[in-house]
Amino acid sequence: MISACLSPLCADNHAEIALELQLSGVDRVLDFLRMRDLLEQHGVRVPQVFQADPEQGLLLLEDLGHDTFL
Repeated sequence: MISACLSPLCADNHAEIALELQLSGVDRVLDFLRMRDLLEQHGVRVPQVFQADPEQGLLLLEDLGHDTFL
């Protein structure tokens, strides 16, 4: 199961938003992080990881916004 919630990180509620991503299982979190790192190594803009807890299946990620570039 993948679930996510959005919340502002800044006290003044400007555009910085974090995405809390909950993945089922340690392997899914680690797979996500490996793919994120691989894409970043090849110059793809990927979300910054603020915190990760693979054992709990949680990631706190930067929100890249609404624009898509594919």
